[in-house]
Amino acid sequence: MTVNQPGLRALLMTCRKRYRGPDGEVGPPGRRAGISQEQLGFLLGRSGRWYGALERGQMDNPSTGLLEDVARVLSMTGEERAALYLYAVGRQPETLRPTGAAADCDAAWRTVVSHVTTPAVVTDLRARAVAWNTEFREVFGADWQPFTQTYGGNILRWGLTHTPVRDRLLVDWADSWAPALLTALHVALARLPGDPGLRALQQQVAEDPLLGSEGAERFLSVYASGTWRQTVRHPRHGPTTYTTLTASTHGTSDLALVVWLPEEAGGSAVAPVRDGARGP
Repeated sequence: MTVNQPGLRALLMTCRKRYRGPDGEVGPPGRRAGISQEQLGFLLGRSGRWYGALERGQMDNPSTGLLEDVARVLSMTGEERAALYLYAVGRQPETLRPTGAAADCDAAWRTVVSHVTTPAVVTDLRARAVAWNTEFREVFGADWQPFTQTYGGNILRWGLTHTPVRDRLLVDWADSWAPALLTALHVALARLPGDPGLRALQQQVAEDPLLGSEGAERFLSVYASGTWRQTVRHPRHGPTTYTTLTASTHGTSDLALVVWLPEEAGGSAVAPVRDGARGP
């Protein structure tokens, strides 16, 4: 059982109540602040009942990976993360500095994407958006709220399981978007084979009527070198085709920079020039 049940419950309830989505949003007016156990369980790739057992201290020896996921999703400070470990397993975390995107995506990365003139986003190993520019947000239009709040800013979970975007925003979803998203999921699973959220998403994909019946081989066959062409139905500009470029950072960082370059009719990518820069 958990070492300190009252402490763990108080800590997690406090962090849930102050939860804000990746864009700082708190939800529709009149809605209770924070995030519910059911919603948090979803973001962790589990059920609300499963997460509730953790919060109540009824889970024996939760794994390091699980605790790190909880700390990341709830944007815990270093002190809160240390308390989470002490209350849950009776020891300090092996590293005092939080791992993952919350630690690595500092102000410098946010400045970088704010100076990119086309849609740009920084993602972590789980494909969760941790920094973006105004152009990236504009592409989503009305889908920005479900992307950030319901799907926690996770591009893979949103693009693969949020079925309304298949007909509305992501043009030619089955032949253009699904291959890239599924391949990215396989790459993420190869790098984080024990991640519960990615495993849960893999199961959702397997149960999807279209993805499951078509088979992974067809979707994976068209992917090449992290660069592909995809079309979105832009809220202001209409159908717009982008060349997507992905670059991973060097060293121990788990971040990747993704840039969408709009294409002219002839197929060449163009990057508009802009005076000044806007922040995300």
